[in-house]
Amino acid sequence: MISGFEAYLAELPEAVSVFVVSGDDDFVVHVAVPDIERLHAFLMDRFSARREVVSFPQLRDLPADEQPRTEPPGRHGTR
Repeated sequence: MISGFEAYLAELPEAVSVFVVSGDDDFVVHVAVPDIERLHAFLMDRFSARREVVSFPQLRDLPADEQPRTEPPGRHGTR
């Protein structure tokens, strides 16, 4: 099940990098979207619709250094 979900994430154009990790979380996914509204839509449409996703942290609960940040277009890295 993990490899299938990892493959699904890797195919999403918004996913910049996907890491399988141990601990409370199974995945860390870095995404590049133009604004917070698109991040919300990505989480709701692409993540929460999957049966493998039980939960994901709410943005307000993330530490300051893990909060989403905006970067100029084309500067979001590569896979």
